[in-house]
Order: sequence, then C-alpha cells, then structure tokens
Amino acid sequence: MAAGGRSSSSLGSTGHLVPDSAPHFELTDGVLLKRHAVSGQVLATHKATGTRIVQILRVGERVVVREDYCQFPKERSNLYCLDAEFQPVWVAERPSHTDAYANAVSDTPDGLVCATWEGVTCTLDVETGRIRSKAFTK
Repeated sequence: MAAGGRSSSSLGSTGHLVPDSAPHFELTDGVLLKRHAVSGQVLATHKATGTRIVQILRVGERVVVREDYCQFPKERSNLYCLDAEFQPVWVAERPSHTDAYANAVSDTPDGLVCATWEGVTCTLDVETGRIRSKAFTK
C-alpha cells in the first residue's frame, strides 16, 4: 500500500496500469508461470496449446502468448491472450487462413504489433485480438 492507504501501481511502457502487488508472469522451461508478487510462489501454470511458447508479453492484468509457428496447427492462430487466471480472452485474427505470427509481439499505443510468416505486419486490438490494420512489409 502506498501512503494514505491507496494501493501502489506502475504504468507499463504504453500506459497499461499494473499494480505493484500484481502477480508476475514468467516463462520457465517452456511453461508459463504465474507467481505471487511477494513470495514468488507459483500460483498457476499454462502449457503450450500447439507447439512451444516462445514469447509472453504482459498487457495490464493479461498476458499475450505467442507459440512457435513451426508445426503449429494450421487451423488456429499461434497468438492468443489469457487473463490472470490463464483463461482464454481471445485468439488473434490472422491476415489469411495460412499465415502465422512469426516475429516478436510489441505493445504500442496503437495496439499489439506483430509480423507474420507471409510478410504482413499487423496491428491488433489489445482487447479483442482483431486486426486493426495490416501492411505487406516483406
């Protein structure tokens, strides 16, 4: 608690509010872990749904997960968002049914930005995973 009985919090690089007491997310041996902010105790785990987790990105109280696109099931997106309890919030829309998110996801003021295997850079809505804009960049 901060002075005056208010809870303390900090802003991420794009302004997403994250309370200092919020659990920490980390990737260990390919498994997503949720740890207690003070004790470090593991509160929850999430294993990959298709291949292996290659990136996690905290966005407020949620975590965006990108799995390796190689060998990932073609009928699904390899980029998705989980809530703090590791329940699915959204699965990212893809620019085509054959494409996959191949590069690191960045959290920007305009949304989540990630380039695909087919050379399309997409800006995704952080709340829904829907494509806001896309540009062929290859």
